[in-house]
Amino acid sequence: MNIKEMANLAELTEIERELLRALGTGACNKQIAQAMFKSEQTVRNQLSVLFKKINVNNRTQVACWYREKANIHSEVFGTYVLLRSQVTSANNACIDN
Repeated sequence: MNIKEMANLAELTEIERELLRALGTGACNKQIAQAMFKSEQTVRNQLSVLFKKINVNNRTQVACWYREKANIHSEVFGTYVLLRSQVTSANNACIDN
């Protein structure tokens, strides 16, 4: 990991880290908003800022970026693990609503 990447990790706010952990589980915006007691629009806005900050274009890239960094820097991100069945249920909940 180079110095620039380390600086980017240090620049993430706790809210951005929480968003990353939630995206890493496959949660949709509605679920993230409910869990963080925010509106879906606020979550969308915060995700847009986060995407620019870590230089990604979509949720899939965020998930890949997060999983790579979380494996290396678990002390920065903490642990946020869901079982496969929970992720599937979470995704289905978003589609159904």
